[in-house]
Amino acid sequence: MDQLLQFFSSDFLFSVPPVKSNFYLPLIIFFGILIIAAVIILIFVKGELRKFLRTLITPFLTVGILGLIHLASRYERLAWLASRFFLVLIIATFIIWMIALAIWLADYLPKYRKNKFTDEKFNKYLPGTSQKSKVKS
Repeated sequence: MDQLLQFFSSDFLFSVPPVKSNFYLPLIIFFGILIIAAVIILIFVKGELRKFLRTLITPFLTVGILGLIHLASRYERLAWLASRFFLVLIIATFIIWMIALAIWLADYLPKYRKNKFTDEKFNKYLPGTSQKSKVKS
């Protein structure tokens, strides 16, 4: 309980942590992976999967860039951007964003599958569509 109170104290949250801490390199790797993942999704993912993964590009880029800004300002010892509070805000924003996207995906995906199945079933009986799909295959 004492450590929890110490964590939420203003002295701890708004002080600038040292650059040579145990979390500095893992945070660089984490934020770098987020940016690289967003770029990979943007460039290489095509087709049906892109519709769903496209929603991840914005949070990955935003949180990755904000995290690297935090780490750079921590290195330069800037007052507000280097504080632990700013890092907590970045991570909390990322977690809330991912939960919201997971809820949206859990709601949207069954509707998408149902509509796709209905369209395929309906297109099977249309005169020109079955031959076009055979030619494309």
